[in-house]
Amino acid sequence: MRKLRKKVEELGAKSAGKRQKSGKKIFTKKNLLLGFGAIALIAIAIFLANYLGFLNPYKFSFQRGGVSYYSNEYSPNDFFKEFKEAKEVYVSPEFIEGKTDQLVANSMNLWQVVLISNGQKPVQLLRVYAGAGSQQQLPPETATTTTAVGQLLYCHTNWGDTNKSEQISAEKCSEILLDSGKMKVLIGKGSEDKVVLSKGKMEIFYAKSKDVGTLNLKIMSQIYQDAAKIISRINDVIGQIG
Repeated sequence: MRKLRKKVEELGAKSAGKRQKSGKKIFTKKNLLLGFGAIALIAIAIFLANYLGFLNPYKFSFQRGGVSYYSNEYSPNDFFKEFKEAKEVYVSPEFIEGKTDQLVANSMNLWQVVLISNGQKPVQLLRVYAGAGSQQQLPPETATTTTAVGQLLYCHTNWGDTNKSEQISAEKCSEILLDSGKMKVLIGKGSEDKVVLSKGKMEIFYAKSKDVGTLNLKIMSQIYQDAAKIISRINDVIGQIG
């Protein structure tokens, strides 16, 4: 009888030991699963942070009056203050060689009218880029044998004098564009309507030509309270002349 009881106790002890070992294995597997899950979540978070940062590389974004503004250094108010203090402003729309978008050209004219009315000197700076099948019309000393689509070919400027018109090289034009000490309005095609603000430069991107005038007028009206009235008066005068 004693031998039987001892045998039962030994079997019970072995069974308990097996359960403890099995519990340890289950616990270890759970820990591993939780660890892998945490690593996966961290990896996803890093990926999303990098992905979203790639989509929007700017520190600040603002929605104002139906216009999206982006910048790494300015709020719209701070930039507009500097903009209004500039005595001279380069208005620089972009065009594809051999093509003139009249709606974009009209936007440049709107800026010139509003700037003059507010005591600032506008300077035309038309940027001409190579398009598909573009034929270069450059002076021999600046021409190259190959032209990449989207390459700046040359610019036209009036140097702030309506009686002047001069073609300048891409190099000379780029010097103006890169000079943060010169205030500039750059108007160009983009995937969406938006404005990017940086030192000495306001880049206005439009998705569709038909909206470029409205977009620019919205921006002007946020900088100058009288912009809409000025444009309206000019249109009235043009209508009377016509």
